Amino acid sequence: MELDARVWVSAWCVFMATALLIQDGAEAQAAASNCSKARTCSECWDIASECRWCSDESEVWRVRNRCQASGQFPVACVSTVTASSSYRVTENNAFEDDVQVRPQRISARLRSQEKITFAVTVQPARNYPLDVYYLMDHSFSMRDDLANMKAFGTDIASSVKNLTSGYRLGYGTFVDKPLMPFVLTGQNKVLSPCKNCKLPYAFYNALSLTNDAGRFAGTLNNDTISGNWDTPEGAFDAMIQVAVCTQEIGWRANSRRVLLTATDAKSHIGGEGAYVGATRANDGKCHVDPSTHYYVDNDVYDFPSLSFTSHIMQRERILPVFMAVSTVVPWYRSAVQIMASTGARVVQLSRTSDNVVQLLRDELSRLVRVARVLALPQSGAKITVVASCPDSGTPSLDTETGFQQCTNLDFDKEARFNITLEGLRCNTLRDTKQITLRFFGFGDVVVDLEPLCQCPCEATGVNNSAFCSGQGSSQCGICSCNQGFTDKVSNISRCDCNTVNISPCIEQGDSAVCNGRGDCVCQECQCGKPPAATVSNAAFSGKYCECDNFNCPATDTGAICGGSSQGSCVCGACQCLSGYEGPNCGCPLSSDTCKVSSSDATVCSGVGTCTCGQCQCESGYAGDFCEMCSTLLTDCERAALCFNCSQGTGPNRESNGFDGRCTPDCPGLNSTVSKENNPTVRGESALQCIAPLNLGMGCTSRTFYARTDKSKGGSCNQPFYQFVIKECPPEKQVDYVPFTVGPVIAIIAIAAAIILLAKLYCIYRDRMEYRVFQKEAEISLAAGKGVNPLFKKPTTIYKNPEYQGNDGNGRTPEYE
Repeated sequence: MELDARVWVSAWCVFMATALLIQDGAEAQAAASNCSKARTCSECWDIASECRWCSDESEVWRVRNRCQASGQFPVACVSTVTASSSYRVTENNAFEDDVQVRPQRISARLRSQEKITFAVTVQPARNYPLDVYYLMDHSFSMRDDLANMKAFGTDIASSVKNLTSGYRLGYGTFVDKPLMPFVLTGQNKVLSPCKNCKLPYAFYNALSLTNDAGRFAGTLNNDTISGNWDTPEGAFDAMIQVAVCTQEIGWRANSRRVLLTATDAKSHIGGEGAYVGATRANDGKCHVDPSTHYYVDNDVYDFPSLSFTSHIMQRERILPVFMAVSTVVPWYRSAVQIMASTGARVVQLSRTSDNVVQLLRDELSRLVRVARVLALPQSGAKITVVASCPDSGTPSLDTETGFQQCTNLDFDKEARFNITLEGLRCNTLRDTKQITLRFFGFGDVVVDLEPLCQCPCEATGVNNSAFCSGQGSSQCGICSCNQGFTDKVSNISRCDCNTVNISPCIEQGDSAVCNGRGDCVCQECQCGKPPAATVSNAAFSGKYCECDNFNCPATDTGAICGGSSQGSCVCGACQCLSGYEGPNCGCPLSSDTCKVSSSDATVCSGVGTCTCGQCQCESGYAGDFCEMCSTLLTDCERAALCFNCSQGTGPNRESNGFDGRCTPDCPGLNSTVSKENNPTVRGESALQCIAPLNLGMGCTSRTFYARTDKSKGGSCNQPFYQFVIKECPPEKQVDYVPFTVGPVIAIIAIAAAIILLAKLYCIYRDRMEYRVFQKEAEISLAAGKGVNPLFKKPTTIYKNPEYQGNDGNGRTPEYE
């Protein structure tokens, strides 16, 4: 059984190894396929780390894709351009009280989809630098809590001294933007907003960070309250100034920074500054006057938004802690959710400072125990963090940052973080030059990032290179053409196409480029398509587009050069196919069209010649096949005499009955007559004539047709006429009265009906409105008002908010 198990394990290992080899081969094949899509060296580097670029300046590489996977070039390549990711440590100071992270700075060169891994060590220091700034709300509503807040400050100072000897304390106050309607702007209220109060202000830096706890307590105890009018205060506005005024506040570079904000009200947020005309977006810059320590330009810049405040706190490595009364704790807890990346906390104020001091201790202790990292920004590379905690501790996942963290640190113990940076596609980078790895409470590691997105040969091209026809720079074997030049063939880089000089495209004696029929491309005419041609395949041609295939003579059928079966139009002249001739190729060389039938061997009835497919008859003959007599076909006068004679209306008709013979007008003439309503003349040509006498057949038309028929025995000297009479039915008179009178009467009736209905509707609506008015008047009289229900008072009452008089109960309104 043990042997069988070993066999199965061996087989499984062989199977997995084979699968991995197959997968590697498939990935290599996919990489090779993707590499070939690149058109420049930079694109080649960006596709995959396996891609290499050949920069050889040789003819064999002009028509080949220069980007291929490593080892898969189709022909030998002398100059291969590639790059590999790397890093080096540029700052690595030893651990001290103010150095708790190593290294401090790294320079990295990162190629798309390649990875680099480096280690960062974190070691908490016992006497770490700690900067705590106490920011207090000094609006009038805080007057009852002022004593407690001062006591809190003293307790906080004592607590910080016990945590580390490297502490520093600072103190500042805020109210609101000193503009109406946030504060009252009446003269008395500006000078003295409340009894024994200071003028309203936005922020005041009362004490910069110092290690003198006594001075901190003295400044705190000697401060006085101020006042404003509306309920929200300017907490976030003041917090921004505390965070960004590094020099005025005194923040140290490597210190742990805590901002304690005590307040009893919500804070104004972005957009609300418009009420006082502060419409410019908060710029996140310091505007504290070094001489007066007050926040100036507060009437210019708007309040910051929550997200902007979070961004500034995060950028300046500050831990915000809000100390708020119970009524506004839920509001600040909602705000803290938006500021989660800063580690912000909320604590409820009470009569004692125990909970505040305990929270501060817990947060500072947590900063020592917990090593967590945040990447700023996260757009420069794909970042992976693998933590190795001290004492074989198990790292946990930081849900806020998505990275691993250690939660069991202690003084003089180290936590190791393996940081992996994977390069992003160059087209997704946002000009990220630096990534800051922030280890909360310990320090930062700055990564100076150089994305490998441009091949060196692209920056050092050879200008006017012979490889580029002297009209472009050679960059990595690819020609970048000078202005006015391009490639004649799109996939062959030569710069051999001049797009500026168009003189070779102008015919001598002409001024139009390509005769106005095309475009000059690479000093050659590329003829366009005619805008409106009579043939479907119409086109211009020739060196200067001077020729076309549609301006040629056409046959009687309208076909140019007789159509594609007879000839073609070449540069304004017909080129006939075999069997056709003539300027329009309309003349067939065969005489078949000059015969009555295909079986007839006689051409043009033997009395004509076949020319260009048509019979040219001898004198006295006519017809398509010269089968008719031309003299009789044009003699309507003689035909009319014979016709009248045959109908018995002529004076020379013989008395032996209607036998079709009339003399002397028609000596020996045979004729027949037929009567049709719509006569047609079959086959042979016919002569249309008008008889000079009434036919007496109920028809006013005298038109008849006469033709000779040689098959009846006639000839040009002795013709045989066949007359066909065209009958005309009598004309009918049309009565138009019924068609005009009826529609006119209908239109008048419809218009009258519409007018009547509109009038009835107006009467109905007026009566309904009058009834409503009567009912309202009755109700008003019954209630004893005795006034018109439509009456409104012409006056409006307004209350002046600046009024400082009595409220009617002997009291003056209190200021808040």
